[in-house]
Amino acid sequence: MNFSDSIFYMAITWYVSNVIKSPQITGIILCLFSLPELLTVFIGPIIDKIRINSLLKFTIYASFIFVVILYFIVDFINIYLLAIFVFIISFLSNITYPIEDTLIPKIVESEDLIKANSYSSLSYQVLDALFNAITGYLLAVLTLKKLISMEVLFLFIGIILVNKIKGDTLNHDSDWSFNFKDYLRDFIEGLKYIKGSLLLSLLIPLILVNFFNASNSVLLPFFVNKYSNPAASFGLILGVKAIGGMTGTYLINKFDKKMPLGKLLTVLLFFNGVFWISFLYFKEEHIALVLLLIAYVLYGMYNVIYSTLIQKISPSQVLGRVVSTVNTIVAIAMPIGSIFADWAYGKSDIRFLMSLSGIFIIITAIIYLNNPKLQNLELK
Repeated sequence: MNFSDSIFYMAITWYVSNVIKSPQITGIILCLFSLPELLTVFIGPIIDKIRINSLLKFTIYASFIFVVILYFIVDFINIYLLAIFVFIISFLSNITYPIEDTLIPKIVESEDLIKANSYSSLSYQVLDALFNAITGYLLAVLTLKKLISMEVLFLFIGIILVNKIKGDTLNHDSDWSFNFKDYLRDFIEGLKYIKGSLLLSLLIPLILVNFFNASNSVLLPFFVNKYSNPAASFGLILGVKAIGGMTGTYLINKFDKKMPLGKLLTVLLFFNGVFWISFLYFKEEHIALVLLLIAYVLYGMYNVIYSTLIQKISPSQVLGRVVSTVNTIVAIAMPIGSIFADWAYGKSDIRFLMSLSGIFIIITAIIYLNNPKLQNLELK
């Protein structure tokens, strides 16, 4: 699905911004790409009740059908109908992410969760970077219709692959049928579970981490103005962040057996905050970039741990609801973080604003250090 998502997002965004040439419409289309992520919370109760492989097949088959329809009408489609297709296809694509996170603990042993999440996350990051680069080239040489035909091809390959998923172990309730009262009860049950479990102490920091990440993304282009070549420094920083994140995602496999997962998370958070703040205040650019690289290696590592702990702590019967709720709440935090950065920029020193994330992460590590349940949590 990665290549298909990359093609669709970049092709439609490029078409709207360069053919229709309306900033307002471009903004609406981008919003419609993001909005479905906020709605995946409502899919959780369904994920927990029916065969995961059946739901995964449905989303890919449905995506394939809608993209094929779009291929045949794209030459004379109006912007309103295009917006509807963008929302539906993006929604179907976003459903696959909580499905995959729910699927992993059901097909691998508990002690292998870190490795499975590490490889899954790494493959997404590498393929996403590669496919974005390829799609960027294709935009220059192919029409929108030809790009959509490529998306049809990759979705068809996805259908072939998803049909290879077998196993009754993925069956929750073969006789399940939708009932709104039962759905609402299950939905509330999932929220209550999060509120009353160790997950809440993990979720609140995760929300704020993403809040500050979004804020820092807005502030970063202004922060690099302190360097001699801001444009080059901006690109270099983005590259270092990507490389560091992918490296950390891979390296976590080498450390997860060294100490309990809760203690490892605490250590990674603390030093991530320290190295991030050091990067912001260090004047020599090359050394600052090394500090940033280390910070993002640690970031990549603890991101995998967060995903694994959510899967480990949550009982299988509510995992779909937990994962989809976490994904939605985290997604909500990001636009709020961007709005905060827009409001705060100019009202305070930019390094201080960007260092708030590091300060918060260090405080989180100290809080975790005093949480015995979390400190002793292991994969068994």
